Amino acid sequence: MRSAANRGGAVVAVLVTFLVCAALAAAGYGYLRFSDSRQRAESMAREQAQSSELRQQAETAVLDLAQDIARTLATTVSDDVVRVENAMLESQLAAIVRGKRVAGVVILNARGNVVATTDQRYAVTSASDPATSRAMAATTVTVEPDTPVPGQVEVAAPLYVGSERVGTARVFVNLEPFAPAAVAPGAALPVATAPAE
Repeated sequence: MRSAANRGGAVVAVLVTFLVCAALAAAGYGYLRFSDSRQRAESMAREQAQSSELRQQAETAVLDLAQDIARTLATTVSDDVVRVENAMLESQLAAIVRGKRVAGVVILNARGNVVATTDQRYAVTSASDPATSRAMAATTVTVEPDTPVPGQVEVAAPLYVGSERVGTARVFVNLEPFAPAAVAPGAALPVATAPAE
C-alpha cells in the first residue's frame, strides 16, 4: 500500500511540476508578447513622428517653391502684360503648368481683369471678388489664406514694370508632394487669353 501512496504522491508531484512549468511558460510567453507589442508601438510612434516632420518639411518646401514660382513668373510676364503679348503669355503659362506641382495660373492686369489663365474657372474673375481683391492688394509675393481647392495653396505676386504696378499673378500650387498631374504629359493645355484692350 505504501508503494501505491508513493505512486500517487509522485503523480501529484509530476502534475504540480507540469502545471507550474506550464504557468511559467505561459507567463514568459505573455511577457515576450507584451514586450514585443510595446517595442512595436514605440517604433510606430517614432515612425509617425518622423513622417509628420517630413510632411511638414515637404509642405514648407512646397510653399517656398510656390513663392519662387510666383516671383519668377511675375518677373517674366510683366512686360508681356503691358504689351498685351497674348502669345508669349500663353506659352509661358503653358510651360509652367506642365509639371504636376503647379495647378493653375491667372494673370490680372492693373484693373483686376483676367489677361490670361490656364484655368477657365478663373476667366470670369473680377476685381470685386474677395480673393482677387486680396491678390491685387498684395505688395509682395504673398501666400493667400483661402484657396478654392483643398490641397492647394495660392500665391499672389504683383507685376511691376519699373516702379509701375501693371498687374498681379495668381499661382495655384498643389501641396501634396505626390499629387497626380492634372494634365497628362504631352497633352495640350487650355490657355485662355483676353482680347487686346
